[in-house]
Amino acid sequence: MHGVTGVEHATPVSRDLPEWRRWYTLALLFAVALSNYLDRSVIAILQVPIKQDLGLSDTQLGAMTGLAFAVCYTVLGIPAARLADRTSRKGVLACAILIWSVMTSLCGFAVGFRTIFAARVGVAVGEAAGSPVSHALVADQFPLGRRTMAMAIWSLAIPAGAMLGLGLGGWLNQVIGWRNAFVLVGLAGALLGPLAYFTIRERRPKRAGSAPQYGWRESCAMLWRIRAFRYLCLGGLLHGFGIYAMYSWSAPFYTRVYHLPVATAGYYLALMAGIGGSIGIFSGGFLAERLGRRAPRWHLLVPAIAATLLTPVAIAQFLTDSFRLSIALGFVSTTLLHAHMGPVSSTVQSLVPEPIRAFSAAIMVMLSGLVGLSVAPLAIGMMSDAMVARGLPASSLGYAIALLMLFPLAAGLAYFAASRHLAREFEVAARSEAGRQTAAPDLDPIA
Repeated sequence: MHGVTGVEHATPVSRDLPEWRRWYTLALLFAVALSNYLDRSVIAILQVPIKQDLGLSDTQLGAMTGLAFAVCYTVLGIPAARLADRTSRKGVLACAILIWSVMTSLCGFAVGFRTIFAARVGVAVGEAAGSPVSHALVADQFPLGRRTMAMAIWSLAIPAGAMLGLGLGGWLNQVIGWRNAFVLVGLAGALLGPLAYFTIRERRPKRAGSAPQYGWRESCAMLWRIRAFRYLCLGGLLHGFGIYAMYSWSAPFYTRVYHLPVATAGYYLALMAGIGGSIGIFSGGFLAERLGRRAPRWHLLVPAIAATLLTPVAIAQFLTDSFRLSIALGFVSTTLLHAHMGPVSSTVQSLVPEPIRAFSAAIMVMLSGLVGLSVAPLAIGMMSDAMVARGLPASSLGYAIALLMLFPLAAGLAYFAASRHLAREFEVAARSEAGRQTAAPDLDPIA
């Protein structure tokens, strides 16, 4: 309890900004994240007509949705975050928005596997900076006592974007075709780039030497010394397998196993993502912040419990013979899948010094995506192709997805281990930030 209070008072935030500006920034970052996850999830529902039109295999689908995106998205997030921490976070974010929006539109001009693979790589290049920079901007605006809920509100854009991507993508495919759907979605998101650059007000040091500039080695060493952060990295890595398995293959699962039309599958998955995901993110953030006032470790015990429960529910979802039961379990599993997002993100931002906030978020994204996003969709696609080659039915795809859902159980154990170190390391972060503020008290806002 003492540690949380200390961090809250010591965390440097834009205290002189009007309250409305904090919430405007959060609302705009929400819209940016909505565009980000809409562009990312629309391909999940459109991969069914893409496969038919371009003649792709399941392995190529897995590479397109996973490998093509993961490598650039996770690796480039590190230098993009470093650049944002050292220069202008809003400037880096604005450029990133324009890149991923234009490349999303170019997906509509693909003529084969190579061209759509290249376009998805371009989307990943832009989106690499999205989450890390947004996490840092949210943390700059809100102290710890309000940061978990602020981060949870931002994270609501993830299920909302998924809901729009799945629902809107299925509808647009029927109305204007999958190619025009990509073009329209990409052009709409590009409008947010200039808006973010010219209206977000961030805080940077007044004098060039008023804030420390940490090198790569020093930054990594600082993060490694934080035990809770190490366990959070492990948890994020393991959780990524389950997250991207469900994101990438739920639509093909319901169209093949239960023979749903693309638009109908998109409708159900959109409701799961929008309703279940929103409930999970909001309740996870609310419970973690409320219980965290009593004992700091609850900031991570809530994600630990949710991740542990996710495994049996998700396995049952993909293995049951009942369509109605599968849909019902899908709502529950989607709720549990998203419960960790607000607490884990806000905890990371509260444990690390302000000058490396975007960098620390990029590390988390890299570990989750480089392994989970690159391996999970591709592994499921390869297992599915192997099962079909052996004459197994289409329902065998569910077994491939269920196998990957064992990883969230291990992630829950990692979150639990991290929670044991949280109280002490919150206090260490509080003392460190208090010392930094004393040494460099002058900050100028950048309009």
